[in-house]
Amino acid sequence: LASGGSDAAIFIWDISTSITVARFISHKEPIYTLDFSRDNSVLASGGLDNTIKVWNMSKLTKDVEQSEDFSKFTTKNETQYEIGSWRTKQTPISLLHFTRRNLLVGLG
Repeated sequence: LASGGSDAAIFIWDISTSITVARFISHKEPIYTLDFSRDNSVLASGGLDNTIKVWNMSKLTKDVEQSEDFSKFTTKNETQYEIGSWRTKQTPISLLHFTRRNLLVGLG
């Protein structure tokens, strides 16, 4: 599960244990939209900072599974999970959606 809000942070949760697995804080303004790719290997985020960011959930999942006690797992360097970042000129991102063909569509 992923959540984001007015604090500009994205939280990744393990819903079976209700533990926060990761916290990404590279957005500068509130998060308006999150969407997972069809195979859940990628998370896209966007918001008021006019930026779309794409995160590697496959790598995060692998790192969490390999940790000895994932309840104590922390993301020390979130940039290792960031696949890319794209900024618009002056348009906040209000909606992101992965299509059936796994193409990311954004609306601002």
